[in-house]
Amino acid sequence: MPHRIPMLIALPGGLIAGGVATWAVRLANGLAGRGRDVGLIVHARTGEHAPLRLAVDPRVRLTDLTGFSPLERAEGRLPELLDAYEHAARELAPRGPVVLCPSQHGDCFGLAAGLTQRRADVRVLGWLHNDLPYEYHVQARYECAISKFAGVSERLASGLRSMLPAREADIVRLTHGVDVPDLPVRPMCDGRPLRLVYAGRLDEPQKRVSALLEMSRVLDSQGVRHELVLVGDGPAAARVRACASALPSVTVLPPLVNERVLALFGAADMTVLASRHEGLSLSVLEAISRGCVPVITRTDSGAAELVEDGVSGVLVDASVDADDACVGSAMASGVRRAAADLGALSRGAHARARSSFSTRVQLDAVESLVDSAPSWPARAWPRARDWAFSGGGGGASGAVPEDGPARLARVLGALSGQAVVVHGTGRHTIEMEEVFRAAPCRIVAFADDDPARQGGTLWGVPVRSAEAAAASGATDVVISSAINQQQIWRRRGVYERAGLRVHRLYEDWAPRA
Repeated sequence: MPHRIPMLIALPGGLIAGGVATWAVRLANGLAGRGRDVGLIVHARTGEHAPLRLAVDPRVRLTDLTGFSPLERAEGRLPELLDAYEHAARELAPRGPVVLCPSQHGDCFGLAAGLTQRRADVRVLGWLHNDLPYEYHVQARYECAISKFAGVSERLASGLRSMLPAREADIVRLTHGVDVPDLPVRPMCDGRPLRLVYAGRLDEPQKRVSALLEMSRVLDSQGVRHELVLVGDGPAAARVRACASALPSVTVLPPLVNERVLALFGAADMTVLASRHEGLSLSVLEAISRGCVPVITRTDSGAAELVEDGVSGVLVDASVDADDACVGSAMASGVRRAAADLGALSRGAHARARSSFSTRVQLDAVESLVDSAPSWPARAWPRARDWAFSGGGGGASGAVPEDGPARLARVLGALSGQAVVVHGTGRHTIEMEEVFRAAPCRIVAFADDDPARQGGTLWGVPVRSAEAAAASGATDVVISSAINQQQIWRRRGVYERAGLRVHRLYEDWAPRA
C-alpha cells in the first residue's frame, strides 16, 4: 500500500459560519475518518463573524492560533505565526512530505511560502474557492512556492490556467462534496405556500441578501403565496432583520447547526441565492442533496456546474451591477418558473448531487492528488524576497505594486487644495497611510463597498457608501486599490453623475507573480 501523505489545512478566518471553513472541517473530518493524518490550523476570527456550528473530529490535529490577533491585523507577529505553522507540520509529519493547503488570505499563503524555506518536504496546494480578483492575485503572487493548484469549479480552474499558462499541468478541478441520502418524499405544495430557504452569510457585496427581500415583496405583490426563511449572520444582519420585520412572508433565523439547516432544506421546495459571484456554493450543494430546487443567479464561476437550467434547477440572469429591485424581480420570475415543474426539478437536482458532488467522489479525488505529492517538484520561496503579503506601510507589498507609492503621490499632488474622496479602505490604503497624510489635498471621506465598514472612520475621516461619499462636497475621487481597481472603475458612474472626477492609479495593472 502506498504511503498516505498527511494534509494540513490553514483557516485564516478561523472556524466561522462560512463556506470555506465548512469545506475545510468536512474535508478534514472525512480524511480523518478514512485513517489519514490531517490537521487544521485555526486563526482567530474577526468580531462580525458567527462561529461555525460544525464539530471537528477529535482525530483531526488542531493547531489553535486564536490567541493571536486575527491574521489581517497580525503583521508584526508573522514570524511567531510561521513558527506555529512549522510546529504544526512537524507534529503532523515529523519526517517525509506533508501537503499544506492555505486559503483565501494573502498572509496565509505567505506563511505557507515561508514554511517552504524551512522545510524542503512541504508541498503547497493552492485551492481557489472564489472568483475574485484578490484570490487570483494571491495565487499568482505565490506561484513559485505552490506545487499544485485546485479550483473548486471548472470555471475557476480555467481562470488559473489562463493566468498561469506555464503551470497548466499543475492545475486541477477539485469540487466540494456533501452526503447525499435517498431522495426524501416531499409533501405536495397544493394549498400551501411555497417554502423558500436561504442559508449563508448575510452580506451585500457578494450575497446580495437585500435582493431576496425584494424578491419576496414582488412575489407578495403578484399573489404568490410563499414563506422565505433566511438563516445566517453577517454584516448586513441588522438591516435585513429590520427590513424583514415589515415583510409578512419573511423570517430571519440565526445560524443553525448543520443538521437543522439540512432539515430545512429537506422540507423546503426551493433554495434561493442571488450572489454576484460564487465558487461552488456549499449551501446549494446541501440543498440539492435533499432534492431542494435551486433558484440561483447565473454567475461566471460555478453556477452552471451545479445547475442545468430547467433540469436540476433554475438559473436567473442578473448583472453584477444590477440593483436590488431588478435582481429581486428576476429572482421572483425564477421562483415562478421552478414552481411550474417542481417535482421534476427536485429529482434532477438530487440526481446531480449524487452523480457529481458526493462526499465519496470528493474524498477519492483529494486522496488521489495528495498521495501523488512525493512526485511533485519541490518549490521554495526565494530567500531574497519577503514572503509576507501585507507590508509595513509606504512601500511595495502584496497589495501595493512596486511603483504604487510614487503613483499615488503624483495623483494626490495634482489635486492640491481639492476636497477628495478615497474609494477603498483595505490593505492598499492602510499601507499607503504615509503618502495620504503627506498629500496637499484634503480627504473629506473614504468610500467602501462593504456595508460592514460604512459608518465607521479611518484616521478620523468618515467611511461612507459610494452614494453618500458622492454627496460629501468633494471634487475628485481617487481609487485606492490595485487588485479591485477595475471593478471599482467600472462602477464610477455613481461619482461622475454627481459631477466628481474619478482617478485610478494603475491603468494596465493585472495580477502577476
